[in-house]
Amino acid sequence: MATQAQIDAAFKAARAWINAEAGWYARMIPDADVQKLCQVVLDAVEQTNVPQVKESRS
Repeated sequence: MATQAQIDAAFKAARAWINAEAGWYARMIPDADVQKLCQVVLDAVEQTNVPQVKESRS
């Protein structure tokens, strides 16, 4: 399960993206729904247990 710090960071990033993309309409998406989505995504990432691969920049 994701830590509260991970959920908070994911929420902050998701809310910023939603606000930038949706503008005024972003207010129609409740914070609780964004937090639930972040929790689902973080749990799915944890379950896949796939190591992160860093892209090399040449």
